[in-house]
Amino acid sequence: GGGTTPIEVFKVPDEMKFKESTFTTIPEGLDFSNVTDFTETFMNCENLKSVNINTSNAIKFESTFSNCTNLETVGELDCSKLAYINGTVFSNCVNLINLGGFKNIGKSLVGSSFISFARSNGINRESMLNVFEKLYPIDELYQPKRIVITDVVKNGLRDEDIAIATSKRWVIEVV
Repeated sequence: GGGTTPIEVFKVPDEMKFKESTFTTIPEGLDFSNVTDFTETFMNCENLKSVNINTSNAIKFESTFSNCTNLETVGELDCSKLAYINGTVFSNCVNLINLGGFKNIGKSLVGSSFISFARSNGINRESMLNVFEKLYPIDELYQPKRIVITDVVKNGLRDEDIAIATSKRWVIEVV
């Protein structure tokens, strides 16, 4: 048969999901650069501890890391083209500590998008600064976007940290 190149072998189609896989980290060589819809991609991957993937063409995040209860580290996610994100992306990520931030999130978002870390008490200040500093300023023509954090995470932040987000018309909501 006609052989395939390694690039073709590792190309991850939009419909590929890792549901309940036993990976602790995403295997080297998996190429996510063409994936546009990350709906439920890593949902229920309870063994997943760290994620570092190319999301430069991502348009939709929905329940992407939902129920990844051992997920501790998420590297920077390029959200420059992201149009849709919902509150379930990190739902039940109870062990989340390190975030690389979401590059240019807000640049392409439509509707009432928000990011929720409602069950993630362990996120450190450095991670929240990574998030706040990479937020794209929301144009005054659009409604503000929200980030939901726990009171524990909020208590680790300073007023000037939160001002980084609010100055870009992002609302920090505490649960």
